[in-house]
Amino acid sequence: MRKWHLQVYLGLFALSALQACREPDTSSPFDKFENEEMATPLDSPRYDKDESRIDQIPTSNTAKVDEAFARCGRIRVTCVVDGDTIWVRRVKIRVADIDTPELTRPRCPYEKQQAELATERLVELLNEGSFELARVGNRDEDRYGRKLRVLLRDGQSIGDQLTREGLARTWTGRREPWC
Repeated sequence: MRKWHLQVYLGLFALSALQACREPDTSSPFDKFENEEMATPLDSPRYDKDESRIDQIPTSNTAKVDEAFARCGRIRVTCVVDGDTIWVRRVKIRVADIDTPELTRPRCPYEKQQAELATERLVELLNEGSFELARVGNRDEDRYGRKLRVLLRDGQSIGDQLTREGLARTWTGRREPWC
């Protein structure tokens, strides 16, 4: 190895060692994010700065949500994954009363297109104001560990709205093909 290669490697090693020894960064992950999809903006009037509420989805039958939503990126606190999956306060939630096209593994171009539309529309609907997460039935979670909840605004299901708009189907207990 050439002498200057060794100097570069040793310099990088020393730099990484210094960074590991410095004081930990106590700033919020929201203070600096790479793009708007990664997190809820701090200037949102509904951003919850009260850390005591994070990771808390009450076990009662309903919980009120009044936060801003964006599409999920790498940081998942309060965001929309796809048309029937969201994160609220770092808890993954499956919208229990609907099924939407798959965004991550679509089986055809039509399914991918509809999944994008359903995801964007859910972001819009959730940002129209506060809503409730309602527990239904006797199951709290699905087999993937997601909390099963119905999203209600003024007593009406947000999932039903997606269904009326043709972006979702009523959940029947099994997936049906979109292609």
